[in-house]
Amino acid sequence: MLFKLPIAAVILSLFCFEIRVAEGFSLFPTKTNNNLLVVLFAGVPNNGNMNDMILAEDEPLSSRFQRAVVLQRAGDHRSALTEYQTFIKAAESCDVSPELYAEVHVNMGAIYTKLKERNKAKQNFQKALFHRQLGSAHVNLALLALADGQMSRDPRDGISALREARMHCLKALEIDDDAHSTNGATRLLKDVENMLQQAGEL
Repeated sequence: MLFKLPIAAVILSLFCFEIRVAEGFSLFPTKTNNNLLVVLFAGVPNNGNMNDMILAEDEPLSSRFQRAVVLQRAGDHRSALTEYQTFIKAAESCDVSPELYAEVHVNMGAIYTKLKERNKAKQNFQKALFHRQLGSAHVNLALLALADGQMSRDPRDGISALREARMHCLKALEIDDDAHSTNGATRLLKDVENMLQQAGEL
């Protein structure tokens, strides 16, 4: 028997994959027509001017990021990935700390999830967490764990997936770095703990 997710958790998955930008950058929050929270990069970090950081082809680093966000919002996932990868290479060449753009890996993980490339999605969420603890990365890892558990026919895998998802939700709540991730983790944790209680595992 396949491990089943409650409808609330499936619906929640539509809202947790966020387009985010690093702490310390000026932000313009907007909403897309499918309710995904989008944070547009304004181009100026608090600790310097991104326009001073120029790519080899004389393009500001901020422009590369903006283009990636626009492509991601438009659903051009492969092109957005290319732009994010170029952004990361350029940021590395400008000696920008990966901690400042850890959210880019969350964005890339969200794209890989949409492309059904779960291993790459998981790697990017984990890479984001390596650079900085982000609630959005933990919520996305919780959702991936639940999706993996749902695909297994072994009930033990389902219980293991619930435990992993619970751990990620608790970490997201502990981090409490943005309201969207915190609210998502709270709702998802309630569903996960209800299922664990029904299974006699909590």
